[in-house]
Amino acid sequence: MIHALISAITCLVMALMGLPPALCLTPAAFYMGREFTQAEYRYIAAYCNGKRENMPWNAVILPAAWTVKGVLDWVLPLVVCVVACAVVGWLW
Repeated sequence: MIHALISAITCLVMALMGLPPALCLTPAAFYMGREFTQAEYRYIAAYCNGKRENMPWNAVILPAAWTVKGVLDWVLPLVVCVVACAVVGWLW
């Protein structure tokens, strides 16, 4: 949940710096990449004997790779950043 707060603060700083509103999506992209990587590592540890070469190509999109916390850490920053982008775009 802290990722959503960090994303909101980052969007606020970007808006105060006068950067284009679309850049408010940058923190969301960062946290999305981070969560997909962590899901990949969870899947490798649980189902692939710790070896990346045993992982199927679609492992990251399988439900077994995701936890509730991982999904929330992926979705909440995205929602916060989209709302921030809309607000900053409206104010800009």
